[in-house]
Amino acid sequence: TIRIKKKGSAAGHNGLKSIEEILHTQDYNRLKFGIGKEFPQGKQIDFVLGEWHPQEQIILNERI
Repeated sequence: TIRIKKKGSAAGHNGLKSIEEILHTQDYNRLKFGIGKEFPQGKQIDFVLGEWHPQEQIILNERI
């Protein structure tokens, strides 16, 4: 899923806290990507921070 959110709190996310500190506001647009729920507990991190597979990299390059 992909969502656009116009503003909100950092909700404990350190990256968003850093952005808010730099911008001095919580009022900025966010593009949120969902990865689904097909992962065993704790394996979402491996998916999000892992390497792209070669076929995924080709598709990514075509769409950017």
